[in-house]
Order: sequence, then structure tokens, then C-alpha cells
Amino acid sequence: MTRAIATMGVKCKPRSFPLGGLPKADIACIREATVRIRERLNRQRDDFIETGKDLLKVKDKLEHGKFERWLDHEFTLSVRSAQLFMNAARWVTSLAADKCETVSHLSQKSIFLLSAPSTPAAVRERVIEEIEKTGRAEPVRIKMMIQEAKADTKGKVARARRRQRKQAISPRTARARERESQRCEEERQRREQANIARAKELAGVLARRLNTDEMSLLLDAINNWPGRAVLRDEIDKAQVIEKHTQEIGLGIGIPT
Repeated sequence: MTRAIATMGVKCKPRSFPLGGLPKADIACIREATVRIRERLNRQRDDFIETGKDLLKVKDKLEHGKFERWLDHEFTLSVRSAQLFMNAARWVTSLAADKCETVSHLSQKSIFLLSAPSTPAAVRERVIEEIEKTGRAEPVRIKMMIQEAKADTKGKVARARRRQRKQAISPRTARARERESQRCEEERQRREQANIARAKELAGVLARRLNTDEMSLLLDAINNWPGRAVLRDEIDKAQVIEKHTQEIGLGIGIPT
């Protein structure tokens, strides 16, 4: 793992800075200096990963509460700083060898951002893919990706909670809804029984007043659903005519 961290840019070496227009001697001098600086930075990155590993070992062996005192006594190192080193070591050592080599050129700040427990795994995968494609991933870009992922997750959680609140009801509300549902069911049954009673009464009247052919015509009209409205209108008209006929027979008449 140490070797992988130290081999910065073996697979994903950053593109060289453009130095066009300078004398060849100056270009060569700058390139050589760049290599030396990069090697020193690699060793520095390797050192903080190894420091995180040692901190994890010590923390595992000390009793609860002593680790913080040990940090302050030996190094005056804050718990926050120690946690950053340990997170980085824990994440880097969990990577496969090829992925470890891919992130080897990242800055210390970038590794701290990616190794934070709150960083979504999807962001880490996206950053590694971006490094493999472009050879780099700036801390500002990584931070933006983390913020976007967290905002998206926060929005999903908020929407889920709103759905849960809508679905969740108190026992009192549940009892009230149950009583209302029972009342509606009782009302439906009452209307159904009333309709059955009226149907029986009507059937008796029709059976006494209509012959077989007339009953067949009525049943056909009833079964023909679109014609039911027309049937009702015609019945109303027939009732008006029947009433008028009865009044004439009684000598009442209707003034003209």
C-alpha cells in the first residue's frame, strides 16, 4: 500500500504545464524541478497515510479517553487532525491496488474530503472514474460533488419523511375513520334494503297491471341502460296524461 501511494501518477500522470516560448534550457530546468517536487510531495502524502495507520493502532490499544490525552501529551495534536489522518488511512487501505494507484496523486486535502465518513460512496466512485479519464480531480470539484450528493440525499430523506407524516395517523384519528367507514357501510346497506323493498312493491304493481307482452317491453327498456332516462321521462308524461284523464272523468276539467 505504501508503494502504491508513493508511485504518484504512474497510471494517471497529470498533463504537463505548457511552457512554450521559453528557452530549452529553462524548460528542462523546470521539468526537472517539477519531478523533484512531485517526489517530495509523494513522500509527504505517503507519510500522512502511514501516520494514520499508526494512530489507528495506538487508539485500538489505549483505553477509552486516554487516546486524546496521549495525542496532546506526545504531539499537541488535536483529535480532529488525528481523525483526518485515521480516516484517510482507513479509506486508502480499503481500496484495491489499482484504485489506490489511481488516487495516489491526489492532494492531502482531496483525500481528507473523500475519506470523510459522511462522503457518499457514489461520490468516491465518481471521483476515481474522473481521475482515470482526465488524470486529475481538484479539491474544489470534489467538494462540489460531495455537496451536491448530500443535498440530493437530504431532499430524498425530507420527501420520504413528508410521505411518512401523511401516512401516519394517530389512534384517535384511526378510530374516527373506522367509525365513519362503519357508518357509511351501514348507510349503504340501509339504502340497498330500501331499494329492494321498493323494487318488490313495484314488481307487484306491474305484475297486476301489465300483461306478458307489456312486461317484456318494460324489462327490455330497463335492461337497455341508455334508454332508462327516456323511460323515466315517458313515465312522467304518462302520469300527467293519466291524471288529466281522471280529472276530466270526474268533471273537474282544466281551465283553458
